[in-house]
Amino acid sequence: MILIGIFSSSVKNNILFGKKYNSKLFQRVARATALDTDFVQLSHGENILVGDQGVMLSGGPKARVNMARALYRDADIYLLDDPLSAVDAKICILVTHQIQFLQDATKIIVLDNDEMAQMGTYKELLIPSPSFAQLLEDINQHEQEQQQQPVSLLNQQSMIDSINSEKDNVDEENMNLLTKKS
Repeated sequence: MILIGIFSSSVKNNILFGKKYNSKLFQRVARATALDTDFVQLSHGENILVGDQGVMLSGGPKARVNMARALYRDADIYLLDDPLSAVDAKICILVTHQIQFLQDATKIIVLDNDEMAQMGTYKELLIPSPSFAQLLEDINQHEQEQQQQPVSLLNQQSMIDSINSEKDNVDEENMNLLTKKS
């Protein structure tokens, strides 16, 4: 287990670690380590107090502060041993039949009968795989049928509403006739 050294001071001082402040270098380092977005969210930005006397940082931000400290030193050589292991990876898993999203996916997993049938990028799966192409075609056809079905249901509902409206008019006319006769 590697202990990440954050001392009780501002994030800025943790990054500078005794070096002279250079605004341009500091901003480049903050951007490179994604700390710039954290600074926007923190109440005092880069000047927020961290460590024992301040805000406690989780593993990911601590690792990024340490990475920023190393980059700010502007050394000729960096020896990094899995420096981002504590940083949370962002993974989005999308389960969909909407094929318009597939081309943007990093990896596609095709399931068949609850088992993984294929895995790869859109291009990798489309060219050598007739079953993936068939799946896309089936989904596309199903979507077209779904788009057509609501239209016919709307037309049917419109006809029913029209008939009911005519019936209401006839009923109203009959009521008027009955009241005139009485």
